[in-house]
Amino acid sequence: MLKVIKIWFVKGLSWIGAWALIIFLIIISPSAGMSQAYEAEMDSILTNKSVEEQIEVLNQLSEKYRYNDPKKAEYFVREALRLAYNLENRQNLALTLKNLGNVKYVIGEFDTALILYNDSYNIYKIIKDSVGWSTCLNNIAVIHISYGEFTVAIEKLLEAVDAKIKLNDMYLASVFLRNIGNCYYYQGDYLFAMEYYIKSYDLTEYFNDPQHSMMLQISIGSIYEAQNDFNRALEYYQNALIVADSLNDLYFKSIILNNLGLVNYNLGSFPVALEILTKSLVLKEEIDFNQGIPNTLLLIGKIYEEFGELEKSNEIYIRCMKICYELKDKLLIVKSLTSIAHNLLKMYHYKNALEYL
Repeated sequence: MLKVIKIWFVKGLSWIGAWALIIFLIIISPSAGMSQAYEAEMDSILTNKSVEEQIEVLNQLSEKYRYNDPKKAEYFVREALRLAYNLENRQNLALTLKNLGNVKYVIGEFDTALILYNDSYNIYKIIKDSVGWSTCLNNIAVIHISYGEFTVAIEKLLEAVDAKIKLNDMYLASVFLRNIGNCYYYQGDYLFAMEYYIKSYDLTEYFNDPQHSMMLQISIGSIYEAQNDFNRALEYYQNALIVADSLNDLYFKSIILNNLGLVNYNLGSFPVALEILTKSLVLKEEIDFNQGIPNTLLLIGKIYEEFGELEKSNEIYIRCMKICYELKDKLLIVKSLTSIAHNLLKMYHYKNALEYL
């Protein structure tokens, strides 16, 4: 059912598509299982508020919790979606669809997130809300980045940047420029990547946002890391970690720790790397950052290989493989299978190794 709906919504229209999607989300994927944990908190916050105010508050709570507690974020935004559906307010509906897409992205449900972003984009276009549709374009581009479709992503991001500059929204223009830099980074074009990171940084003179500055430090650190300038990479990552700690941002802290672990691995500091990566893994599990877990597990598995603990290493790889199958991440599935087979070959288990090749 989801596959059929996905195809129809991405290609189909706009308003009817969005309403049908809401019905699908509310009826087919109900939030009742989470309600007992969060209903009391929600009721206390929403008391004596109008429906429009309730939708606004619930969306704000969803954005607040989407990284550190995505289950709670999803509960709040689903309640906002139910209210927006009953109210028949297109502006509120478009915003809530986008925010639910944000939660789905964080938990690794990219196909569903893309459906939600596209419907939100179409509604914003219908009501001529350039602030809304340009933001949705960025979110859609981020999904295409996840799919490895960088040309499509850059095209959408450039359109979004142009719209934000015309709106004098230098903050989001800077964010979108950073995302263009990420596209070039993932393609190995570090010169263009750094160019767009610098363009993004140049716009930070118009606003003060510690999280955005932190993310730019992560991005620039990644370029130095890719060029094997590990000491410079450590400098940027450590500065970013300080900001993440000050913001209590567990999501980005888990990412930065993973990057620090990788740099220490490349420097040959395996015990330090293992300690850091274990902290990253614990955080990712705590906040249900599912799509970030496999890369951390793969690194931990490699460290146990370096220690000569091949059976322990394969336990980690097998755990990683199972998660990759759940996420339907073909690239990481192959990496997991190859790593398991490699260890089995080193242990002279040739017949077993063939099962994973």
